[in-house]
Amino acid sequence: MVHPRRQPPELTADLIGEIVLRLPPEDPACLVRASLVCNLWRGIISDRTFPRRYREFHRTAPMLGFFNNLYSGNSRGYIPRFIPITAASPFSQSESDSFDWKVLDSHHGRVLLRDMMEDFKFAVWDPISDHRQQLPKPIITGSYISNYNAVVLCGADCCDHLDCHGGPFLVVLMCNGCSGWATCARVYSSKTGAWGAPASVYSGLKYLVNLKSVIMGDKIYSIFRLSAKILIYDIGKHYLSMIDTPDNCGEDDNNVLMSLEDGSLGLAYIRNSSIYLWSRKVNDSDGVARWMQCRIIELEKLIPAIKSRTSLARVIGFAEGVCAILVSNGTAGTFMIELKSGRVRKIDQSSSYYDVVVPFLSFYTPRYFIFRPFA
Repeated sequence: MVHPRRQPPELTADLIGEIVLRLPPEDPACLVRASLVCNLWRGIISDRTFPRRYREFHRTAPMLGFFNNLYSGNSRGYIPRFIPITAASPFSQSESDSFDWKVLDSHHGRVLLRDMMEDFKFAVWDPISDHRQQLPKPIITGSYISNYNAVVLCGADCCDHLDCHGGPFLVVLMCNGCSGWATCARVYSSKTGAWGAPASVYSGLKYLVNLKSVIMGDKIYSIFRLSAKILIYDIGKHYLSMIDTPDNCGEDDNNVLMSLEDGSLGLAYIRNSSIYLWSRKVNDSDGVARWMQCRIIELEKLIPAIKSRTSLARVIGFAEGVCAILVSNGTAGTFMIELKSGRVRKIDQSSSYYDVVVPFLSFYTPRYFIFRPFA
């Protein structure tokens, strides 16, 4: 006797909610497809409480893509271009190309833009909500005022940075040549709408502060271009200091600063066919912080596609949070190397990135795209 096949029990709303919470944030298109299953699934995903639950479950914002400043070849200078690495992009390529600014930095879901036609003219842009705010110009004098860099970060107290959209922010401006051989830092607060008083340190350098900054707690670390020096700005103390880079790390810009998972400052650079990773840690015996080489990554073994072209390899960026190095090499393309898992992913066919690129990390949840078309 053949028994009729029993139908599986229907999924309850609570169980469906637990399923969709586990969809990977690095592939936002999964949420779009899940919302199209039926009205029940769509209602669960579009519920006003879902985005917060989703971010709290995953904790780490994914990298949705990166910005590359392309030289336009005319008086406009550079044009920021967004390279998406996910199926669902927070904005289309045409939207990012429309800005006549250069991308300097991106942290906590925001992008800092610099007007290439006017010094110290900045704008902070939230690509997810498409809100853009222009900042007042700071008053800075000096003979090398064009040598500067800036960083944008969340300005809210006790924020977990899972959803900083629309909240207060800070912009930290670091500038060389403010007074002789000094480097200074000034902070803009969206709460006050004004720039604060400068802090300064004697650097002995007049080189550009490079677009390679990393935020660790209350400190911002920026590496000087063509120099073996790292600038440290303590936000809480409003204090500047400097440290040396590791020995033999080079001064040719083929390096990036990193925030490592153990809480230490890291630095990566490429020599020949290998990436050398360094970590700055406090020695238990004397309490002095020193650089220690912690790892060597052989690119030929990790990425066979770049074999015989490793002399052209460049480290062009670091994605904080996901702890991944971005490497560009000849005609092989651009790759993302996740340090913890060792996973290697080709994220762009192009490799013509002579300047550093700016990774963009943020959650892209139904709050932003469920009722509108996406790129």
